[in-house]
Amino acid sequence: MRRTFTMRAALSLMAALLVGQALTSADDPEPVDRPNRLCQELDEIAQFNESRVVPYLVNEYYAGSRYDQFASAISTQCRTHLGALQEANRITNAAPRDDSCDSLRSEIAVSFDLDKQGFRRLATRVYRDCQTLLPELAQLWQNTKARNASLDFDILHPCDQLRRKQELRQPIEDWVSRSGVEHFANSILQYCPDYVVILAAINDPMQTSLDFYNPEFERKSPCEKLAVIESDGKDLESYIRESGVEDFELDVRLNCFQYQGVLDAAR
Repeated sequence: MRRTFTMRAALSLMAALLVGQALTSADDPEPVDRPNRLCQELDEIAQFNESRVVPYLVNEYYAGSRYDQFASAISTQCRTHLGALQEANRITNAAPRDDSCDSLRSEIAVSFDLDKQGFRRLATRVYRDCQTLLPELAQLWQNTKARNASLDFDILHPCDQLRRKQELRQPIEDWVSRSGVEHFANSILQYCPDYVVILAAINDPMQTSLDFYNPEFERKSPCEKLAVIESDGKDLESYIRESGVEDFELDVRLNCFQYQGVLDAAR
């Protein structure tokens, strides 16, 4: 009986100590690893693009949120970013503060993985509300394109996409069908009616008579298309990438292996 009571008392005491420790940690307003986490954040940005560290610190200054914490962490834990901090201090001390653009500036600074819709929404807000941020937006666009080569094409107006496909002699009708006719219909009818034949051909495959649409080319095998594009001096890598690498993989491997290197580069 006494042994059981002693064990229960010991367990109760241990539980009380653990709960007290947890509450003490929860109430700690400045966890010990905060500087390390901030340094890791800057290290990740620098690893991706070192030139983004200074703009990031500048935007933290304008946002008025964590700049002082970053400055303290750099001074004590990650002095490799001390040069970036000094440059951010120089910029922020010289530039007048514009509170109206703070939120957009901070949003641009942390936008590393935008899709085309996300960039369009952000660009519209910048142009409408804070055009002084257009240089930062332009840099964001360059960084975004560097990470996603196809985004340059995806963000074009549908009519411009059709023109580029036409210039590369790519299969327009099949591509419009796969992408969704509804995505192109209004734009074609309003802004580039020369391509109405594409809408007609999708509804009636016999209507393929305009000069820019070449049904003879579209009926060729993938290897034959690559040979035609190559003989015309066009960019094979871009053609394969825009048409879809998967459309060429099997034919290239079985029938025209000489294009394997171009296919791998387009992948």
